[in-house]
Amino acid sequence: MQHRSGRKHVNVDSLSRIPSEPGACECYEGHLTLTELPCKGCDTCSRKHKQWSYFSQFDDAVPLFAKRNAETAQTSGSSKARVSRVKLQESGFWSWIFVLLQLLVMKLFNCASFMYCGLIRIRKYCRYRIYRLRFHENSDNPDADHSSKSGDRNFEMQNKGELPSFVKSLVKFGTVNCSPQRMARLQQQDPDIGVVVNWLKYDCQRPPRDTVSGCSPIVRNLWLDWDL
Repeated sequence: MQHRSGRKHVNVDSLSRIPSEPGACECYEGHLTLTELPCKGCDTCSRKHKQWSYFSQFDDAVPLFAKRNAETAQTSGSSKARVSRVKLQESGFWSWIFVLLQLLVMKLFNCASFMYCGLIRIRKYCRYRIYRLRFHENSDNPDADHSSKSGDRNFEMQNKGELPSFVKSLVKFGTVNCSPQRMARLQQQDPDIGVVVNWLKYDCQRPPRDTVSGCSPIVRNLWLDWDL
């Protein structure tokens, strides 16, 4: 059956007419003209067009579809701003956590370094005190056996580099493992040094060259260094 519009044919059959109830058409859009609509400008769309044309004369009148689009855009913009604000807060939180962790690591490193330096100082001080005690024991026993303390003396010489400068001089002097009194006695018993010691002990004057000419080369060298 071919449709015939009732506006053109008065005697058209009622069965061939498309029902057009007021308010049933929903194809109206404000940004389109009546000829561009799918219904080509039915009564409902024409009435809506007249109503919106009247409202559009006022500046503060906003069409419903424009208002709905504006609300949608505002809602999406606010949600994006809220998401960006949350991300910014999270990034700031993690940055503060990173800074605090760095400070904690620095504090732990400083504490470990301080404890290590303190242990090194305590170790050096203990070695120094042990060496002083051993040195005094050797001074109190001038006739102690030299071979019995060679192991201790070697241990002290190995760790000499970790001792202060004034202790190094004591270590160097203590390598012979004797006190000043025993050193003087050994010098007097020496066949070369003992001659010079006797000259210094009984006569502070430098002996003549003829007296030294018959002595050993060591005695002659010491005689040349008499004034030193």
